[in-house]
Amino acid sequence: MTIRTIATTLLSLTLSSCASMEAQYQSDADLYRIGHLIHYGELLSEYHRKTGRYPFQGISEKQLQVTFATDEQRQYLNNNSDGIVEYSANQFREEVSAALGRDVELRFDPQRVPTTMPLYYLYVVEGDKYYFVVHLYHEYSFAANRGPNFNQVEITNDNISHSGFWEFEALVRDSLFQSVASQLPDRTGWFDELEDRNN
Repeated sequence: MTIRTIATTLLSLTLSSCASMEAQYQSDADLYRIGHLIHYGELLSEYHRKTGRYPFQGISEKQLQVTFATDEQRQYLNNNSDGIVEYSANQFREEVSAALGRDVELRFDPQRVPTTMPLYYLYVVEGDKYYFVVHLYHEYSFAANRGPNFNQVEITNDNISHSGFWEFEALVRDSLFQSVASQLPDRTGWFDELEDRNN
């Protein structure tokens, strides 16, 4: 076996190992992302039961949005939001906390540097409709594929039949969603440390 062949083989094994590690990391990260979607869905449902509306509904005729991103993640965001009323994640937290009578926690995508998908969660209000968007790395039956390693699931009160759009109550009842959401990540330490740091 020549030196060139050995080097090529070692490089191939290294790349394969890196790809495997990335896939495993993203599998764990997706479980946290799905958990975060449940967290926000429960907050929005409880807020609606208490107030009869969703956060920031009825404030403006323009589209409203909240981008949930850490300071690290914000440097990668496209800030083109002309015609959109922006509220911060902390304003969302204050609004929901005041309505529910307790301090609620914020959750952020555990990935810090983008690869194939956006690194933020998005809450949008248009008229009496809301949409909460989470991006996932792996493909799932309950998410819409937007590209390689870029999948999207949205909870909403809008009657949309497209792939990836769900009423929250229907999503958490979906057996395939339940089977994924009930899984435990292989590695929790680093992810849990991020959760604590962000709150």
